[in-house]
Amino acid sequence: MRFVIPDLVNPMDYPKSVRRAVAQRRDAVIQEWRAHNDALRPTLSPELTWLLDFSLDDGITHSLRIVPAERWLVLTLWVGDAQRGYFEAQLRYEGITLSPMETQLLCLIVADERNDIYWSELEREENGHYIHRIRWHTRIPIGNFHGKDGSYLGYHTLGPELAFRFTDFGRDLRPAPQNYERPKEVITIVQDQSELEGWGDFMHSL
Repeated sequence: MRFVIPDLVNPMDYPKSVRRAVAQRRDAVIQEWRAHNDALRPTLSPELTWLLDFSLDDGITHSLRIVPAERWLVLTLWVGDAQRGYFEAQLRYEGITLSPMETQLLCLIVADERNDIYWSELEREENGHYIHRIRWHTRIPIGNFHGKDGSYLGYHTLGPELAFRFTDFGRDLRPAPQNYERPKEVITIVQDQSELEGWGDFMHSL
């Protein structure tokens, strides 16, 4: 990620000078991020402007569809909160290429409905392509942590980052019920060309 906003620290564990330094760093990063977005916004299509401005934070994956041969990826999220309402957001990426390792990591993240989006940012490359960077908050354990007295406090979790490089983008946003339910088939990777019937119409209908 280009813009990593530091977490606020627990006032019980750190002196005021440290808390002030962290808060100042947070403010500086947020200002840099907003300046980046302001400079990028005039170069974007309406769809990409929406992606830049719409908060995907805490978004839970509803489903994932990948067609490697056509370089298509559709990520459907359940986003929102009690104040602004809940939505189903379908994000369509075209001209995207993921490595086998990136595909495996994305599927691992999507497979657990407890995993959600922590932060995302958008960038345009010099060749006119785009990068949508997503950092995830997962429940995938990678180690334990303990308090100063040695007591067990919990476990560290994997916070992976994926960069979607793509050439075109589309989206669909519709109201969603608060009682969110995932489909039976959460992840679909289409390898057989015979399974592609109707995909072109679906992709371009979003």
